[in-house]
Amino acid sequence: MKRLKELTKKQKVVIGSLISAILLIAIIAVLLIVTNKGKVEAQLEPIEVDLTLEYKEELEEQYTFEIGPESEIIVNVEDIVPEIDTTLIGKTNHEVKTKDLDLKLTVTIEDTRELILAGETEFTVEFGSSKEDFEEMIIETFTPDEVEAGDELEFELEYPEEFDLNEEGEYDLTLVAKFADNHDNKTTKELTVIVEDSRELVLEGKTQYTVDVGLSNENFEKMVLQNFTFEEDDELEFEFKYPEGFDLDKEGEYALNLVASFANNSNNKATQELTVIAEKEEPIVEQPVAQAPKNNTGGASNKPSDPKPEPKPEPKPEPKPEPKPEPKPKPEPKPEPKPVVEDFPVPPGIPSGAKLVDSYPEEKWHKFSYVKELPGGGKITKIAYNGLNGHVLMDGIDIDGEALISYYSDSLYYEFRTPNISQEAVKELFRLGREIQNAYK
Repeated sequence: MKRLKELTKKQKVVIGSLISAILLIAIIAVLLIVTNKGKVEAQLEPIEVDLTLEYKEELEEQYTFEIGPESEIIVNVEDIVPEIDTTLIGKTNHEVKTKDLDLKLTVTIEDTRELILAGETEFTVEFGSSKEDFEEMIIETFTPDEVEAGDELEFELEYPEEFDLNEEGEYDLTLVAKFADNHDNKTTKELTVIVEDSRELVLEGKTQYTVDVGLSNENFEKMVLQNFTFEEDDELEFEFKYPEGFDLDKEGEYALNLVASFANNSNNKATQELTVIAEKEEPIVEQPVAQAPKNNTGGASNKPSDPKPEPKPEPKPEPKPEPKPEPKPKPEPKPEPKPVVEDFPVPPGIPSGAKLVDSYPEEKWHKFSYVKELPGGGKITKIAYNGLNGHVLMDGIDIDGEALISYYSDSLYYEFRTPNISQEAVKELFRLGREIQNAYK
């Protein structure tokens, strides 16, 4: 009986130990489950979402994202880190942390602005135009009106290697237009540019010449060029094309061509046919004076001599007047300027330095003292204007110191002789004549 009681106590101890062990195992199991659950939750990745916005678009206060087939979440813009900048084109990464979950946000900024270049694709440009003026004209043609305020454009012209505004021809160019704040948003336009010289070269002057045998070609060419008028704004080049056998040392008639071209474009030229006759100057032959016959006997004759007829007076040759040398103009003393006549006043556009020395109001005539050196030699010492016919008188001396008397109307004329002056001096006379004419208009 006593032994039975002892066994019962032992059993109780064993049973209690078993129960304690079971409880301990249960507690450990619960702890493990809770710990593992936290680890699983900690290992979950943030939910990834995307947002696409337009360049420079204003942000809204909230955005809604789908995070599952039937689940969505609303995010406040202020919770997005870092904040979104819509001026940065491309993709940026952001984070959104809420009480329930974390979001990984990818924002894409797109520039969908459309740039359209509408207009002509073929342009004709004047020969010799500046590259700056040409590009300005192209850009003004293609600046789109529909570009929004604040959007600046940049233009660039892509030229072929042989492009030259000083060379006539047709060229293919490419115009590139792009937004100043995004060079990747651009468009191109293919252009055709034709460079042409529209200047017209007209030769006006004397075409027939009679010269003395022995005149040099150089002096002949100088004489011809002094009898032609040209535009003073453009530099010209001249070439005389002589026929085979042309020789001013021999008498004869010759036909030749004067070819003028612009110095900066030899393809733009004009040709004038000339005729020149080389002849010798006829010598003046004087008739000899007849003398009375002499008596061959040396003594008196027995025969009465026949009455001698009265000698008829021989016609005396007309004396050839000696050419009088043209007087060289003497330097005139600087006269005191005369007062301006009110009914025919001196206009303000008269060349600087000209002083009025004579005036005839009833004939609308002014005379000025004016000294100007001419290119290559010679000078002008006096100018005058005739208001009745619009002629301008320009007097002075040429390279040789001989008198230079010229008139300008629509062309340039010389009185008595063609002066020895350079071609640049001829252009200066044209320019001065026009300046005085324009002053009186």
